[in-house]
Amino acid sequence: RHAHQRVHGRQWPVNAVRLRGPVRFDLPEPVGHERQLSLRHDARIELLERAIELQPTDYLATFRLAQALRAAGKAEQAEQVSQRAADIKEKRERFSKLHQDATARPQDAQVRCDLAELAAELDMPDLVIIWYKAALALDPQNTEIQQKLQTALTSPNSDAPN
Repeated sequence: RHAHQRVHGRQWPVNAVRLRGPVRFDLPEPVGHERQLSLRHDARIELLERAIELQPTDYLATFRLAQALRAAGKAEQAEQVSQRAADIKEKRERFSKLHQDATARPQDAQVRCDLAELAAELDMPDLVIIWYKAALALDPQNTEIQQKLQTALTSPNSDAPN
């Protein structure tokens, strides 16, 4: 059984600590909310920048980087990245439209060349090769397409077999 003492009409264990006045603890200075947000923004920005290094035409990562920069108070940088995201989105929408055109016009070599060129802008080297091959299949005597296909096949970005 533990020993108790009566203090102010209540029973307290003898080893209980009785404090008077405000309690003060000498703890390290806490990281403030704004600093925590800043650290979070910096980490998010760094992660998104790394993702974009791996895939420079990733619309979603670029868009989210613009948001993170804006939230971190880097408005000018955010605006530049936001414009880059808008450019990527516009190219992807054009790419989608050209796919529809290719389906609607199965004998049109030019649509396939346009898809190849846009695929190059979107950093899709395998699709560049596929679309130039498709264009060349429709227009086998076209030397310009032949040259572009050869360039794509020998590009250091290409993983396709020759």
